[in-house]
Amino acid sequence: MASGKLRHRIDVFTSQKQQDPLTGEMQDQWTLAFQTMAGFEPLSVKEFIAASAAQSQISGKFEMHFRAGFPTEFRIRHAGKVYKPEGVLPDTQSGHKRIIIPVSETNDVLVG
Repeated sequence: MASGKLRHRIDVFTSQKQQDPLTGEMQDQWTLAFQTMAGFEPLSVKEFIAASAAQSQISGKFEMHFRAGFPTEFRIRHAGKVYKPEGVLPDTQSGHKRIIIPVSETNDVLVG
């Protein structure tokens, strides 16, 4: 994916556990960690069929400039949808210029 392909602004969120004052239950509170530019590609038909056979929930992938230690606990918001990273892969060319993040859609509620 060339630099021009990193044309989507994404919001990346991190969670902190907070206790609900009424129930005492610990809940995830999602807050904006950073914004960056990324490329997004939904799964192709071939990839979708392969993912379905493996019972995978992967629905697409983001590509962004390399960030050391990008945790899969983050959430990504793009075009009104929220995605959960299922892994972080180095780019196939250099291994350190970009990362590829396969994602699945989630219903987490994000603030920010």
